[in-house]
Amino acid sequence: MDGYADISGEDDESGYRDPYGGLESDGLQWPPSDIPTTPPTAVTDDFPRYAFSPDDAQNAIHAAVAAAQAAVTRAPVIDGRIAPSCTFAAAVITRTSDGGGSVTVGWIGDSRVYLLSPHRFERLSEDDTWAAEAARVGLIPASAVETDRRAHTLTRWLGADAGDVTAHVRVVPLSLPATVLVCTDGLWNYLSRPEDMAAVVGELAPATAAITVGRHLTKHAIDRGGHDNITVVTARIDATPPSD
Repeated sequence: MDGYADISGEDDESGYRDPYGGLESDGLQWPPSDIPTTPPTAVTDDFPRYAFSPDDAQNAIHAAVAAAQAAVTRAPVIDGRIAPSCTFAAAVITRTSDGGGSVTVGWIGDSRVYLLSPHRFERLSEDDTWAAEAARVGLIPASAVETDRRAHTLTRWLGADAGDVTAHVRVVPLSLPATVLVCTDGLWNYLSRPEDMAAVVGELAPATAAITVGRHLTKHAIDRGGHDNITVVTARIDATPPSD
């Protein structure tokens, strides 16, 4: 894997505020370019490079959901309003010694996972919203999902008032090279279709680092209006088998 990056931001009337505390009223102020630019490594030298299987990835996603649910339910209710809540999306990339691999994705809510490669543009998650579920059972046409007034009405989420918090999980083979993208609706509101997301990523050179891709997508959303919180996580995976 070439690298990964997690970029978060929001646009408000005073300017762009990044998660590292910077504020710049006339443009974007990004964190240092080395935060982060390389994938995480095993915490022990005894960990076999190819031992982390798709089954392990599924277990990791369910564990992450449990931890996130516990964290959200501990958040206090402010001013008597409804309990804090959030959505969840994750992707775990598994490589094999022959250079192949897969991505295991999990989600609850309407944060999304996209898989972008030279010949394949695909959204790997399905929204947990009233409109999306209505379209899946034929109550409204699929073309009306994102314009329906209930397009962002969640049917599943994490929080103290949540019902079922079991993540949807699927495993998808990778066609390499590829970009795996996890994002909130603060980005995909402007680039919902996989081919549109791929077109914006394609404005950059194929070898562009993951953190630059994340910044580029975040800036695109802000330039389009930035009407919701934006979180973008990117991973660039090349076709070369990882070295030992």
